[in-house]
Amino acid sequence: MDSARNAALHILVQNSLTDKSMAIIDFLCNNAGAHKDFANNQGNSPIQDHDIMPHHNRVKIQQWRQKLGVTPLKCHCARVAKYGRLPYQKYLSPSLVNFVYKH
Repeated sequence: MDSARNAALHILVQNSLTDKSMAIIDFLCNNAGAHKDFANNQGNSPIQDHDIMPHHNRVKIQQWRQKLGVTPLKCHCARVAKYGRLPYQKYLSPSLVNFVYKH
């Protein structure tokens, strides 16, 4: 993570989406446990930042969305807890608090 809480996926998406970077994204999400909905300091996931990209990268993002499929329910729940400002910290284990924080 960098100082703006951009994870590896944010950085890949913000720079260039080539076939090689798509393969890296695939590996990170499907094999290494990376989350495509990890929120940075601005609350954006890697695919939410796609509007500022050139058109060809937006096409790649659409392909990425289709390839990776649906966001897991646990990730949706984490975002609801965080952005709904629910008092989750006192009810969850430290590892789950960390998980919610990252979404």
